[in-house]
Amino acid sequence: GTVEQRIEAAAAALIALGGDVEVTRTDEGLVIQGHGCPLGRAVSSRPEVCTAVESFVSDVAGATAIQRCDHGERPRCRFAMGE
Repeated sequence: GTVEQRIEAAAAALIALGGDVEVTRTDEGLVIQGHGCPLGRAVSSRPEVCTAVESFVSDVAGATAIQRCDHGERPRCRFAMGE
């Protein structure tokens, strides 16, 4: 499929794993934006968990994902997607 279709597939995979995400278009291109993180408890104490999810998203999308996640009290995923 197209890059956009593959990014949508990566978002669907995150949803299947319990995430609450959507794909949006921003000034930096397509972004997978999370509204809830199924790994929130782990991410709060170990932000590097997002690196594993970044690799997963990149593999599923066949495109580079760059994590821009919020690691605060209420962690939220955010992956800027390249082509």
